[in-house]
This record gives sequence, C-alpha cells and structure tokens, in this order.
Amino acid sequence: MIRLMQNVFVLLWLTGSGLAHATTMTGLPEVLKEALLRQSIPLESVSFAVQDMDALSPEWQWNETVPRSPASLMKIVTTYSALMAFGPAKTWETELKGSRPNQEGVMAGPLYVVGGGDPGLTREDWEDVLRALRLKGVRKIDGDLVLDDSLFKVESPDENAFDHQGFRAYNVKPSSLQVGLKAMILTFSVRDGRVMVQPDFPFPEIIIENRLQPEGGPCPIQWKSHLDIQVRDDGKTGKVTLTGFYPTGCGAKELGLGLLSEQTYIGSLFRQMWREVGGEWTGQVRNGLAPAGAPTLVCHESRSLGVLITEINKYSNNTMARTLFLDLGVGQGVPATESVSAQATEKILRSQGMDFREMKIDNGAGLSRDSRISAQHLLQVLLAAARGPWQPEFESSLSIAGLDGTARNRLAGEVNMGHFHVKTGTIDGVSGIAGYVLDTRGRKRAFVLMINDPGAGNALPVQNALLRWLGHGASGGLNTAH
Repeated sequence: MIRLMQNVFVLLWLTGSGLAHATTMTGLPEVLKEALLRQSIPLESVSFAVQDMDALSPEWQWNETVPRSPASLMKIVTTYSALMAFGPAKTWETELKGSRPNQEGVMAGPLYVVGGGDPGLTREDWEDVLRALRLKGVRKIDGDLVLDDSLFKVESPDENAFDHQGFRAYNVKPSSLQVGLKAMILTFSVRDGRVMVQPDFPFPEIIIENRLQPEGGPCPIQWKSHLDIQVRDDGKTGKVTLTGFYPTGCGAKELGLGLLSEQTYIGSLFRQMWREVGGEWTGQVRNGLAPAGAPTLVCHESRSLGVLITEINKYSNNTMARTLFLDLGVGQGVPATESVSAQATEKILRSQGMDFREMKIDNGAGLSRDSRISAQHLLQVLLAAARGPWQPEFESSLSIAGLDGTARNRLAGEVNMGHFHVKTGTIDGVSGIAGYVLDTRGRKRAFVLMINDPGAGNALPVQNALLRWLGHGASGGLNTAH
C-alpha cells in the first residue's frame, strides 16, 4: 500500500512538473518535408529530433539513431564536455621563463615561452605579455626565443588534408602555444576602380601580389569563389597571389589566412612588438623545452572558459575548438593527443549518463570527414546542458538567430518569431543546425537537424522553414510514414 501511494505521488509530481512522458511522433513535420522536397533533398538523408525541455522524450524524431557527420555541430559536444570537466571559470597560463636580468636590464641566455593550452591567446595578449616583461626590468634579450609547445602532440594530418586549402585560417592546426590563431586577415574593398587588399598586420615574411579586378553587381553569398588564391609557403616566408574578380557590391569583406609556421609567426610578432615596447633582441627563434626549475618572469592568465566558448560556438572557431579538445586530454597522457582527448570526452559524457557508442569525435571541431554522432545523442547533450549547472554559460555561447555569430542573417527582421540560440554546421555535403527555441507560446525546446547529402549546400531554406515552424509553436500536421 505504501509503495502504491509512492508511485501515485511520483506520477502526480511528474505530471504537475511538466515532465510527464510525451507521445513521440516518428516522422517529419509536413512543412519540413515540403521544404526538403523543394530543395530535392531525399528524406533518407535527414536526421531530425525535437524535445520540449519539460518532457521526458522527444516529441518528433526521424532517423534519429543514424550516425551522421555533424560538421561544426560537434563543437556542442566539445564545449559542453569542457564546461563539465573544468567549469566556466577555468583559465590557462602562458609563461615566459629564463634568467633574471642584470642591473643593466640584460637577460643572458634564452627566453622560454611555455604554452599552457590557452585556446584564445590573441596578438593583443602577446603584446601585453611583452610589456609585462619590460616592466620586469628586461631591456635586452641576449639569447634565443625558445618556444615550448610540448603539452600537445597533434596526430591529425597536415593542414591541407581536409580540403587542400591549408592556407585558410579555419585549417590552422592547434598548438598548446597558440598566438593570434596564427592568422592574418585580409580586408578587400574597391576604391577608385581598383580592388584594395589590406592585411591586418604588416608581416614582413608575407608578400601579397594583388591582381584582382573589380566586377560590377551585387555581392553573392559565395563571393570567395570569385577569387583565385595561390599560396607559396616554405615555412619561413609566404607569397599570396590573388587573381580573379571582386564584386563591387560586397563593400568591405574579410578573409582569414594562416600562412606561416608557428615558429615564424610568433617570431615575427615578437621581433616587431618587442621593438615597439623598447626592447632589444639579438637571438633567433627555435622550438625546445624549458628547463625544469627555470624562473618564471611573466605569467599570463587567459580569459575564462565561459568567455572562450562564446567565440568557439558563436563564430565556429575551429582552431580554438581543436585546442580546447586537446585540453581535455591534458593529464590523461603526456603530451595530450586527439585520441587521448576523445577517450577523455567519452568519459566525461558517461559520467553524465550519456554513452554514445556510435560517436566518433576526432578533433573536437567537426572539421572532419570521419566524425559521427546521431541526432538522438546530440539532442541529449543539448538537454543535459540546458538542465545542468552551467546552462547560462552554455546557451549564451550559441549564436542568436538574426543578431550575431554564424546565424546573424537567419530570419533577420522577421516579427512574431520565437527566439533561437543555435549552432550551425556546414562542410561539403553536410548541413546542420541545432540549439534551443523559445517559441511564441513561451515554450522552450531543444532541436537538431542534420543533413548528409550532395545537395546539402541547398539546405538553408529547409533550416529556415524549420526555425519558422518551431518559432510559431511547432504545430501542424506530421508525416508519420517512416
């Protein structure tokens, strides 16, 4: 009798709290099915799942157990795992080590730069580090600049392996000593009938040969495809030759390139910035290990994880995501590798009750042809994040549709819509969107849509149809044929 009363109490609590088991519809909403047919995307190429935040099971699902390439949706798994492992206040340290300066401010011997795995060390941070070194009384460094990035060992192929465009900033490999994401940003504009190309930093090691011609008309979405970029890079110097056309309707546009080796990039920044803060240097740049017990002259603390995941998710930063992924493996193996980090990620998920046997996470960013996860399990991560202790930090890291990040142009200006925090994901043959919606009825849902198909590049209207349907309350007929 007592157990019967307990069961009745639990049932009443579940019903009253809104957590009662919902009826799951196996199928696609008609509006989504129609949008897919208009874009000639086969229904079997699609995985889909939606669940009310207060329900115990999905409301709609389709091919939800099929492992698919998630592209950048995999960053959801990486950033959630990092929050659960480290907490949002986690920071990383980059240290300058070496002998202390004499009374004349001369530092004898090498200056060691020890990377601690900071996913977001900027050029501005690097300049602050050098200013701090000057304030420590160092005027002249009479020795080499030695870069210690021994915390990680990257197993993945070289930058050209993914799409044969290793010079693009999104392909920059991670490092435990990552400065400025090893990127140079080119800004394109048209002035007086000429295409102007302006780098954001005057790297003397990079030559830019601009042969671009202006082209009238509006700015196409794929404006970069009008450019022909040829890169020659010997690891120390680089030459970029730009030919083709730049549409005048594009105004000012930016393109990120990662051309120099880590050694050359950091050395170039150091040489110029150290001179600007009044320092002298007579050595060379090389890789090496800092001696045990070497005095720490400067210790730079990174921004917090809660801040860094915003850059990773809102703007889909691959190099930062891959660095954070390797951070998950630190302490599990020396040095940390992608395979060790994958095991660490799986362990974190299992500690939260999630055992994803089909998942393959190889670099944490989704910049891969091999990564896999099902819509069902990606939905579970979103639900766990929304119900967990770091919900505000995680949700605010996602792009707000129509306002910022990769979704800033989605449904912009549309009225009477729900509010969306989303992560987008796109590589050739893959398109996805996932996140949260607060609809016009005040209900909150998590959702996942993944498309793996040669026609996935045409999926934007499908995603927009889904968002409109969800925003207006996710009501309407369902196609229940499976």
